[in-house]
Amino acid sequence: MLGRIGFSGLAVGACVLGATLSSEAVDPLPSINLLETDKISIFAEKSGDRKYAERFAESVYDTAYEITGESAGKGLVIIGDYDEIHPILLVKRYMDARGLDEGHPSLQLFGANEGEAPIRWDEANEELKKEMGMDIDSIAYVIPMPMRPALLTLYLVAREEKFDEAAVDRRFGDLEPRELVSDEYERFDWVIYLPQRDAIDRVIKDVLPAVMKKEKIGFFKRTLVRGAVATFKPAIRDAMEGVRKSLLFEGILQATSDYDEDEIKLLTEAYRNALMPRGKVIPGGKSKRSLEAVRAQLQENESYKRDPFVPPSAVLNDLPKDAARYAGLYRDADKRLLTVTLEDGVLSYYRGDKPEPIALEAVSDTLFTTEERDWTLEFMRDESGEVWEAELRRERWRRTYAKR
Repeated sequence: MLGRIGFSGLAVGACVLGATLSSEAVDPLPSINLLETDKISIFAEKSGDRKYAERFAESVYDTAYEITGESAGKGLVIIGDYDEIHPILLVKRYMDARGLDEGHPSLQLFGANEGEAPIRWDEANEELKKEMGMDIDSIAYVIPMPMRPALLTLYLVAREEKFDEAAVDRRFGDLEPRELVSDEYERFDWVIYLPQRDAIDRVIKDVLPAVMKKEKIGFFKRTLVRGAVATFKPAIRDAMEGVRKSLLFEGILQATSDYDEDEIKLLTEAYRNALMPRGKVIPGGKSKRSLEAVRAQLQENESYKRDPFVPPSAVLNDLPKDAARYAGLYRDADKRLLTVTLEDGVLSYYRGDKPEPIALEAVSDTLFTTEERDWTLEFMRDESGEVWEAELRRERWRRTYAKR
């Protein structure tokens, strides 16, 4: 039932993916390691990881249900293990084993993120080595990601080979693209792969020495850096948890909601931002706060639908004669500044402390747009013509500023 994002046709648990998995193989996701609820199936090697994943996934699931009023579908959460080859590395191995290049159509099976990442792998790998003295393979285990059917198939095949790299490469070399997706089963609406819970601790442990060695930091600076990391590690870990939850939240909405991609992006951003730690403080009540943030974004999305942004098609030759009245400082509810200037016959604006003004062209006496027509700035005037407010807009974004 994962037609929206291509998850249809999963064979998991006691099922076999057509001829892809060996007929003599042990169940690729052994039921002994599978935690089943009415909403989610969770696969993890350790019981502690299964319990953690249940709490993790249930909280995200409940938020998705609250805003849609509909079932968020049946999902599968796979908790990774350090001994495994990470799914993003499996895509690269499959590409290499099959000799697939950038333009091969079968890469679409993996979706944009999974298909594009390996294409730029060598370039990114070299840059990481140059900057930090590490390669991508050594820190990939920290990456959470949704799994399309093709990627899940690669994972199950690799798991059957116990993640032995040589055996995996041999199997991948014989695995035709058409074998990557089976349409026999429709069990899950979404699947996500999560790194181990302590992955962020491990990446800090792995990356920090490499960075300090690369930068040739002395003893006292190393001590200060380690102390700072120890101080902020809880916030870093909390931020990583927020990123994981937002990724699952996005996957659930993509699979089971009727929201379009732009709406899902905005809802996910609102959800993620509400979960982020603020400074040194890791605030409580994150579930309530994230739900409130998503509901507020839903209202904004509905507002955008009722009053969509329409790029102006034509502009006036000249500015209004009274354009000078628009110049000045404006401030929004969060005290962020918008500065409007009129110099040498050009009306411009800039936000915050951005030094480069953006020129405006007149659409009407009160509405202005940028040269690319992707922003508008509308001024509100009272009956006497006094300017009291300005609204800055682009696609699915608006902000109102009061004139100071």
